[in-house]
Amino acid sequence: MKKLQNYIRLVQFMGEDIQVRTLKYREVINLHLVFQMNEITPRLECIIEANKILNNIPTERYTSDYCTALNRWMGPCVSFFIADMNTRRAVIRFPENSCLISIQFLYRLGKLYTYASFRSMELSEFAEYDLALLQQICNRMQREIGVPLGSLYVQVGSAHIQVNDK
Repeated sequence: MKKLQNYIRLVQFMGEDIQVRTLKYREVINLHLVFQMNEITPRLECIIEANKILNNIPTERYTSDYCTALNRWMGPCVSFFIADMNTRRAVIRFPENSCLISIQFLYRLGKLYTYASFRSMELSEFAEYDLALLQQICNRMQREIGVPLGSLYVQVGSAHIQVNDK
């Protein structure tokens, strides 16, 4: 995924070195990522894992908390759009221990825009999985309400890559 690689390079170049417990990272705080859906081209294993979560099957990377949040909030999000396509209430909230905080959907200018907020995202190892999951969630929402997808906006409090000592 070319655009994700550009964000990784940005963190490598502009990030600050930090240490969390015993691990060393390069970090940029408050990073904003923007993707068109056709720019998200994850590996098949990422798509398979995302589909497991959407089918209520926890994985090592995504605990049952993700499944519970998606099952709890997807239906109400669709209901909000059925009642009012201009709603601002279509939000999926994740538990406080999750890296993903929330996903908001807004239908504007004839498209469904998605805003995801992460407290933390490891760009080199996990971001591709996170983007695959977001893409699959967007695709499901699109099928449910029948409108074209707009951009995906991702706000990350701590965007980081692990640094290996050499």
